Amino acid sequence: MATPSTRSPEDSSLQASSASTPPLSVHESRPSHSAGVPSLWTLIIPVLAGAAVYFAIVEHLEPSAGPTDWSEELLEVLPALLAGLLFGMFVLLPLWLLFARMRAYGPLIFSCVGAIIWLACGAAILRLTNVLTASDPWVDATVMLPGLVMVVVFAVLARYLEKRAA
Repeated sequence: MATPSTRSPEDSSLQASSASTPPLSVHESRPSHSAGVPSLWTLIIPVLAGAAVYFAIVEHLEPSAGPTDWSEELLEVLPALLAGLLFGMFVLLPLWLLFARMRAYGPLIFSCVGAIIWLACGAAILRLTNVLTASDPWVDATVMLPGLVMVVVFAVLARYLEKRAA
């Protein structure tokens, strides 16, 4: 004698929701992140672009005394990578999540606010370290330009990937 199976309301709701969504084909995949959240590449590429600008400016400031070791060159880029990563994670990402909902002027406002925050932080760093009194434009550029490049690259890349995903 077979007994009727007892089903809970949760089981029937699970079956109903799975029946309403069509199965994925081999070439389709559902995004694992929510809408508006930039991908990991959107954080990595601007940091590398800012570090490359920093490295180019620092190389211009150094006197050429002969061949250098690659580890010395890597040590010159590490502060830029660290500062860029922290700025990207704690400033650019929250700003993008705040301004991404604004379709028309979101990237422009994001770029302006991000640049103002970077310039304010850079001016504070230069003032606190008394480097600002040296009045060498290349020294100021080592602090200011990499962050501005990061903001612009982040905005362009996030907007491009957002439009591509839509």
